[in-house]
Amino acid sequence: MQLNKISKIFYALYCKKMITILLFLVITALEYFIEIVFRDYSTMMELEMRILRSWSIMWQNH
Repeated sequence: MQLNKISKIFYALYCKKMITILLFLVITALEYFIEIVFRDYSTMMELEMRILRSWSIMWQNH
């Protein structure tokens, strides 16, 4: 019974982390799409910095 409760908690945490990762992947894909559309080099550099920052924040939180 206790093991079942613990496994449910781990499963919930795992799902939360997977959802967060998927969300960040979608955001990253959107930012690259915007980058392709606008093709401006300075915008591209800015986007890459923003993506790196958002990823580093995500990994610090988990």
